[in-house]
Amino acid sequence: MLFLLPWLPEYSLRKNDFEKFRKLWKHSGPEELEDYLRVFRNKSSLTAALNYYRANIGKGKNESIGKINTPTLFIWGNRDMAIGSFAAKGNHQYMTGEYRFLEINGGHWLIQSNYPEAEAAITEHLLKYRSTAQ
Repeated sequence: MLFLLPWLPEYSLRKNDFEKFRKLWKHSGPEELEDYLRVFRNKSSLTAALNYYRANIGKGKNESIGKINTPTLFIWGNRDMAIGSFAAKGNHQYMTGEYRFLEINGGHWLIQSNYPEAEAAITEHLLKYRSTAQ
């Protein structure tokens, strides 16, 4: 619930040159980490990223989001510290289009820790559903 506060999360993440952020992104190489930090050093960019979480905290399970008919690939790391199995495995109920759930033995940052598996699944999905319009 810390992310709901207006300025404290930004302050906390920036403290000691993004010390908390650096610990969270331990699977990233130094160049990748610096790329992210270059973006997040911009105050509005960090706030925008946190606003994603702020917008999703506290949504009621009975709140209608409408029908989602877009082909969807949901990749979930079964050791994710932020998204539990109940949330991850329940998404199919909101989808009317084709839906694939892929569980990977990994954490929250699958692109950093499980890149080959994530890349293969994303590439397959994009090729399967790419637009035929040229």
